[in-house]
Amino acid sequence: MDRQLGTLLLVEDYEDVRSILRLLLQGEHYRVLEAATGIQALNILKTESPDLIIMDLGLPELDGFETMRRIRKNEPFQDTPIIVLTAYTGPFHYHAALRAGGNYILGKPVDFEELEKLIHNILEGSITTPHRRRSSNN
Repeated sequence: MDRQLGTLLLVEDYEDVRSILRLLLQGEHYRVLEAATGIQALNILKTESPDLIIMDLGLPELDGFETMRRIRKNEPFQDTPIIVLTAYTGPFHYHAALRAGGNYILGKPVDFEELEKLIHNILEGSITTPHRRRSSNN
């Protein structure tokens, strides 16, 4: 029987990207919750407590910045690690994502091996403090 390694909330508006990431992460034995918008993500957090959140910035209805700010205002999620996946790799977006509540920033296209290693290290406790880093691709 497969052992699940943790629950992840994947917030990505593009269905094809979300589907590919879901399949890859489930293949690594993570339980994956999905949201296509910031509003959907906030609604999921009313009933679920993921171990880690993967957040796109360019979301409809409520962008990733505002979604992270609202997540961080929620007591249970103030310390939940957030990995930001974004095509916006310039310094403005990088620093804005950190200020909004992101802990880790990885550029798109996603290097799945790097993402999976980061998730594993965070959930296994290899990374003990919420570092803020830029992907080696940037």
